[in-house]
Amino acid sequence: ILCQKDFLKILQNQKNEEIKILPEKISSDFKEKFIDLHGYSLEQANKIIYNFILSSYKNDVEKITHICCGYPDKLDAVDYPKAPLDSYSKISKALDESIIDTVSIEDAHRYNDLNFLKDFKQTKVIFGLVKIASSQVETKEEIVSRINDALRFIDKEQLIVAPDCGLGHLPRDLAKIKLKIMVEASNSF
Repeated sequence: ILCQKDFLKILQNQKNEEIKILPEKISSDFKEKFIDLHGYSLEQANKIIYNFILSSYKNDVEKITHICCGYPDKLDAVDYPKAPLDSYSKISKALDESIIDTVSIEDAHRYNDLNFLKDFKQTKVIFGLVKIASSQVETKEEIVSRINDALRFIDKEQLIVAPDCGLGHLPRDLAKIKLKIMVEASNSF
């Protein structure tokens, strides 16, 4: 893996042993080092690479991740694979302790137990309030109620209202109606 010298610091923080550096390769004008990730599990290597990429951004760049729970391949499908309902609670503390500034949570297509939101002490939450694969239109009251549910666990300044994910399954007119209602609901706060 090609990397910058700063990568060594991240690697050493991830694994408490000396990092093996291979000699410079390719040409003399190519000043980056190769880092040997041999001996790391795939999960560890992915974490190291992920953290290195994110840490190379300046602090003024907001780092956002979307955690998808699974969606059907067509509008109004009923039975399709979804992540387990406790998925967010299993990773919420780790996300809050990571370098992620904002996490996108899907909640509209099936309501989560929102207790996990209390784990977000410093992370902002993009909270999915509109189903993106359903022709059913959410009411303003439903969205307001769910916002209130979320606000029992996180501060208003941390909450960003949004659809669950992209609106690609919805016809344009239906997407506009859903978004308009969502905005009206959020403006009541």
